[in-house]
Amino acid sequence: MSNLSSVEQIDLSSCMLGPSFPKWIQKLKSLNYLDIANTNISDTIPVEFWTLWPSQLTHLNLSSNNITGEVTYLSSNFNPNVISRIDLSSNNFYGSIPYVPSTLEWLDLSRNKLSGGIFFLCEVVDGQLSFLDLSDNSLTGQIPDCLWNFCWNLVNGY
Repeated sequence: MSNLSSVEQIDLSSCMLGPSFPKWIQKLKSLNYLDIANTNISDTIPVEFWTLWPSQLTHLNLSSNNITGEVTYLSSNFNPNVISRIDLSSNNFYGSIPYVPSTLEWLDLSRNKLSGGIFFLCEVVDGQLSFLDLSDNSLTGQIPDCLWNFCWNLVNGY
């Protein structure tokens, strides 16, 4: 794998990578785009996964697997100068929804076991965010005013 250390983009969606989480991904230190959606992974995500690519990811798609684990602070993994997409939907992630990059355009955390409030999302809805799906989780608390404004702006084309 040493000859792959300079790889910046990987799309292995719908390939049979599972059932174990592919540990070799952690050796790809130059990644900015990672898509391993629908790859039959049924494993716990390594804790160190969330700190592998400081300030360089622009796209992360782990959707439609059976990945378990807690999602930590995502903001530090994403390039603050580039619009980003995160899709962790249809897994078994649990815990609070982590802070996300302010340059986020797409956030899909649906169909997980996430809990807690969503107040921090006010930091991203005033930015580039155009898609947000938090459905089928165990979220609690009030819907912040900023999300009502976000929905109104989407419906009215602002």
